[in-house]
Amino acid sequence: MFFLCLSTLIFIGIILTPGTIGFHHDWPYGPFPEMIEELGSEGFDLFSESQGNKIYPTDWLFRIALVPFAGLGGEVLTKSMLVLFTALSGTAMFWLARELKLDYRWALVAGIIYVFTPIVFTRAIAGHMYYLLAYAIAPLAFMLFMRATRSERPWKYALLSGALIGIATVQIQFSVMLPLLLVGYLIFDYKHTRTNLPVFTIVVLVALLIQLPWVLPLMTDSTITEGLPVSSYINYHDITSAPSLWESFGMLGYKIQPYSYTSLASSGLIPSFLPYLSVSFLGVALLSLIFRRDSLTLSLSTIALIGVFLGKGMNEPGGEIFEFLFLNTPLIIFRELWHLVFLVVFPATVLVAIFIQDFSKYVKRRSGGRPWAHIAAPLAVALLVIIPAGCPLMLGGNFGGYLQTYTLSDDYDALFDELSEANGTTRILWVPSMGPMRYSDLGRAGVDPLISSSPLPSFPSSPYANPSPLSGATMFFIVTMQENDTAQFGNVLSPFGIAEIVVRTDFQSKYPWYSALENYPDLAAKWESQAFARYVQGQDDLLAVTVSPEFTRYQNQVPSSMVSAPSTVVLGSKDLSALSHLASVTHLGEVAYLTDKGTLGHADLLFAMDDTRDIISLTSGQSIDPASAVPGFDDKSDPHREWIPAKGWSWYDPLFSTSTNTGIFTLGDSTVSMPVSGDGSEVWAKVMFWEDGAVLEFDMGSSSTTVRTDSSTHMPQWVKIGEVDGSSQLTIASSSGRGYVDEILVVNKAELASLGAAIGDRTVVYLLTSDGYDVSGALPRSEPHAVDIEVNDTMSRWIDIYEESAYSLTLDVEGHVMVSVDGAPVDMGWEGSQGHGAVFLDEGRHELRITALADSAVGDLWMISNGLSPEETFSPSKSAVIEQYQKNDPQSWQVKVNATEPFFLMLSEPYDPRYVAIVNGQEIGPVQAYSFMNGYWIDQTGELTIDLAYKPQKQFEIGLVIACLTIGACVGFAVWDTWRGRRKCSGKHSKGRARP
Repeated sequence: MFFLCLSTLIFIGIILTPGTIGFHHDWPYGPFPEMIEELGSEGFDLFSESQGNKIYPTDWLFRIALVPFAGLGGEVLTKSMLVLFTALSGTAMFWLARELKLDYRWALVAGIIYVFTPIVFTRAIAGHMYYLLAYAIAPLAFMLFMRATRSERPWKYALLSGALIGIATVQIQFSVMLPLLLVGYLIFDYKHTRTNLPVFTIVVLVALLIQLPWVLPLMTDSTITEGLPVSSYINYHDITSAPSLWESFGMLGYKIQPYSYTSLASSGLIPSFLPYLSVSFLGVALLSLIFRRDSLTLSLSTIALIGVFLGKGMNEPGGEIFEFLFLNTPLIIFRELWHLVFLVVFPATVLVAIFIQDFSKYVKRRSGGRPWAHIAAPLAVALLVIIPAGCPLMLGGNFGGYLQTYTLSDDYDALFDELSEANGTTRILWVPSMGPMRYSDLGRAGVDPLISSSPLPSFPSSPYANPSPLSGATMFFIVTMQENDTAQFGNVLSPFGIAEIVVRTDFQSKYPWYSALENYPDLAAKWESQAFARYVQGQDDLLAVTVSPEFTRYQNQVPSSMVSAPSTVVLGSKDLSALSHLASVTHLGEVAYLTDKGTLGHADLLFAMDDTRDIISLTSGQSIDPASAVPGFDDKSDPHREWIPAKGWSWYDPLFSTSTNTGIFTLGDSTVSMPVSGDGSEVWAKVMFWEDGAVLEFDMGSSSTTVRTDSSTHMPQWVKIGEVDGSSQLTIASSSGRGYVDEILVVNKAELASLGAAIGDRTVVYLLTSDGYDVSGALPRSEPHAVDIEVNDTMSRWIDIYEESAYSLTLDVEGHVMVSVDGAPVDMGWEGSQGHGAVFLDEGRHELRITALADSAVGDLWMISNGLSPEETFSPSKSAVIEQYQKNDPQSWQVKVNATEPFFLMLSEPYDPRYVAIVNGQEIGPVQAYSFMNGYWIDQTGELTIDLAYKPQKQFEIGLVIACLTIGACVGFAVWDTWRGRRKCSGKHSKGRARP
């Protein structure tokens, strides 16, 4: 009761403030019961429709536990969790201290210290409820483990300890930290190894069984973790800029955040001397060794010092040791090293309590008749620890303003209710969709609950491709809107199954991926909600159906579904900005756009945009994303401290965001190196040519190539940079500008020479946009996909042809121009603003020129090898019709198709090779459609029933059953064993009574 009152006092300010806690950092809980239920129900699934495979869904039990309490709503739930978890922390540490034979008073002090630590302060602000729960039950798990090692009947305590550790693994880092605590204790209690090891084995086994839902899929299919950038984690910002040894020793909080102790001291919110006093916490803890040096104090002191060492990350001393441990042990899961502070706080709290009690006894012996001395002196020591360890802002009610509440209007509630009743076979796009978001009346930004708990599948707010297959799509949508790149945005959204758009005016996206907009005023204007609203209002195929003061809801007038059977399969450029151009000539819902070169044999059309040499990327050559290939990339150390993943700097140019590769980008002079290998192969690089371009030097040892990328053209182009026969080291040096390298391609020379034969009779489509010309006297563009030129000005570009053919030319122009190829005019047969012509092109390089005969606006030029117009080329007859489909759950669909020919089936779920199609017992694996989604080649015809299923879900569900049975068995055995023990004691007591 004491700690419940203390916890209530700590959070009283935020409790009395109306609204749900959130919209700061990682708080994910929405205010509406439906939001909580949506968040909780994901605990039953391994696959997320927004994130794809969760890989490590350790939170399954936590999420499921939310479902019965969803009716309470977000306000009651968020405030209750903070109060209860904090109260449990103090209570659990109090019980552990009492188990260690500490006096009631000093056990109470131990609980208070455990409540007032940097962990509770920072994790409450960040909304890390998983961490707070694990932190709260850790003392109970350790107490039960110790009791098991000392008991003649240990199994009840061992089972309960294992169950608690399994639950604490909701924060995955505790799956390492808690066993490490137990191992440390066992090592120093080596005299009882024979009896302790079976106990430890039971504890670990039970914890493992409780986390079996996500462990079992990993055990049965290790490819689930393929593609995780494990080695690159060593270069992650929060490791390379981890606290120094001093800061690690002082447990000053998550340094990068404004609410860390060092940041709070710098801003004047806490006294500047307070961070220095925080060292007293661990200092006092180590003083416990003066009075006792048993297995407990020695093990806890060792663990605390290990925590200090690991908490400093790559900093010296011992940076190499840390790197080795990080890459070769489970330490890899500590992507943010401040999680490790638990290894300091937990043992230090216990040791401080032990020291205070022993110090009290010492003072009592030495006090010489002063009865209160043995109380006052230890209390002074306790205050010296509590004051700096627990930031004074914890008693301010709202943690210095870093905890905030928010409310959503009744209009949002009604919208959410209506969307919740949808069948879930379409997607929704919330705009703006990049985080962190800030509510108009709040001072802090964070996770948007409307996205995290969307009633319809939404897109994750990350520009990178690594976190989720669909996250790259999010940035593409945002850039398309910001650049006003199409008037058919609904058509662009249709292949992704997006049928609804909600544009909000009461929110703003404070950052494009955590980069302050105040440094980029031009971009800041594009991120205003009103800017997005103006763009969506101007779309031809989006209809406003709900208008409120906070948002406008639009319906996509272009048919959109998460399941489709497109009539055209296009193998094309990895630059998704092509979609906004294709939307002007065809319904994209009928187009399967693929970038996987392995699908060449099935493609109807081959497509290249701007650089006709992009066709070479469709060969079987080795494609290398330099952001993944450079060893130690992004560690900010010489010689490549200026190179960064291009997607993280998307505000420099929209093309960074529309590429499906990550690519690398440099802000200044710098160098990177990577290995390349090939057998008689050419090496090509796809680089950005633009106004801010750099001088790029590609050195392969035996040869080097220098490329100037500063140009009036604005597009990525392929450049041959050398040849390789065997293994070589490629070094890229950038100077005199900003260099961007999107992709490296190593392709066999023989295959390249026979590329025309490989293309065969397939139709080749070249889209030459207005951005890709060398232009004399160009004016600012007046509309999307067009550039203005004055009379007598010329636009020119080189085109490389790999298959000789008679090409049709289609050009949109407002004005009057002349088109010529290799100096020969082309008769365009103008019909209004569109011209249609034809030219026979041999294999090789040709020059295309467009000369203005009057002031003109020149748009896209289409070159197609089948002699047809773009509209005719992309509108073949359908060979398959979807008659019916239903969504069973996020992991399974059933589709009924009538097919007259083999066809392509597309599913708008995040691409995963384990999401398979089953047709008449035949299992078919997916290919990547639009780089993000699942597509299937179906070679059967007739009336077909196709089951789409995520295979690892079966193992996940088996794990769920085993885990629930394990928890029930542990609790059941503990209750039975306790009842049996009391019955025996009662029987012995009865036998000992005297008869009357």
